[in-house]
Amino acid sequence: MIDTEGKEAERRAEIERREREVREEELARQAYVQHALGDRLVADANEWEMRGRLRRYLAEMAARIESIADDEERAAAVRIAASVATRNGNAGQAAEFFGGLGP
Repeated sequence: MIDTEGKEAERRAEIERREREVREEELARQAYVQHALGDRLVADANEWEMRGRLRRYLAEMAARIESIADDEERAAAVRIAASVATRNGNAGQAAEFFGGLGP
């Protein structure tokens, strides 16, 4: 009888140990996922901030390009602005800059 009770206690302890390991592994997985999501959100926020800065820069460049009288300086400014627009994923805006140069 004592041997049976001891084996039953060992069996229960083993079951509890396995269940605890499963819970710990799940908590660790959830923590990893939350950390990865946090990292992704920070990266997205940084990217959105950078894109916003680039949009403001391009708007300012568009206004300034209009006031540049020297053709070579204007062409250089257009190339820079178009390059930034392309990097920002806005090929249409880059085309608009080049369109402003004329034939």
